[in-house]
Amino acid sequence: MRVRIYLGSDITSNLIIARLLRLCIGSGHSFEVFEPMQAVPRPPRSKAYAKYLWFERIVLREFVEPILVARRVESPNVSTLAEVYGPQFISVQRIASANHEDAVSYDAHDMTFSVRWHEKFSEATLKRLGSGGRPTINLHPGKLPDYRGVFTYLRAMIAGEPDASFTAHTMNAEWDAGPIVGQVTESLDYSLSVLENMVNHHVRAADLLLTIMAKRTRSEDLLSISQGSGGSYFSTPDDETLDQAARLGIETASEWAIRKLVRTYYGDQVLANITEGCQYRQN
Repeated sequence: MRVRIYLGSDITSNLIIARLLRLCIGSGHSFEVFEPMQAVPRPPRSKAYAKYLWFERIVLREFVEPILVARRVESPNVSTLAEVYGPQFISVQRIASANHEDAVSYDAHDMTFSVRWHEKFSEATLKRLGSGGRPTINLHPGKLPDYRGVFTYLRAMIAGEPDASFTAHTMNAEWDAGPIVGQVTESLDYSLSVLENMVNHHVRAADLLLTIMAKRTRSEDLLSISQGSGGSYFSTPDDETLDQAARLGIETASEWAIRKLVRTYYGDQVLANITEGCQYRQN
């Protein structure tokens, strides 16, 4: 099976796809992975949110990945897996950009996954990706339809939910609203940060994608459960929401948390060389 992946720049998504690629070694599946080019960051709406983005995205992109590539450190990082396991990696600015259109062949895949890609897919793009009945599936970090949008693990923890989900759904022109294809649910640990909870759930999220691929390989129909007209959509949290989380003792991310995650998933050798990255710098 030929699988196209639009991959976000955060640590959780990278670990999900790294696991998926490892599970597919020797399977005969081939992968084409689109990654976002480094863009000029827009000022976040709040200092607390900027701190979270630092630990979730910037530490991986600007500190961990360069060391992995330069030192060829053995790790589950996606970019280094390309050299060993063969997926094609393509950096693009936006789906509608010229370099994406130049790089993509819309007939060269059997299904598409989006894993925290940073922009909405237009109806025209979805029609081209899904022509011939090829599935176009988004892996959303949140229990649908109750937690559409962004930062849904934080919202779930503020609400006191016992668990959270990764939900796979068919993409349409609306955010996180297409029919549900599959869902995996795990307990939330309130002694850990929001980021740690998400990362800790990456294994079953990757396994969900593999299950979907296996069904398609066997020519089985995928689930298609309508989300209906209910549900909630959450946008980027404002200072009031983040202050509420702090009052409840909910931490989004921290230097201690990112050190633990880097040690666990990328090793002591990498951690020893990114001391600067683990210290949040306020712009």
